[in-house]
Amino acid sequence: MSMNLLTNEKLVELYCAAKKQKVNEEFIKLVELEMTNRQIRIDLLEV
Repeated sequence: MSMNLLTNEKLVELYCAAKKQKVNEEFIKLVELEMTNRQIRIDLLEV
């Protein structure tokens, strides 16, 4: 899956859903890396 096809909003939704469902930690790390690259503040999100 190409992360650059996702809007910032959809990327945040994906991250929140992944954390709630406790999916594979490697996948969450990939999403976190992409969010960091886009300068999206993970620490401000309510998951």
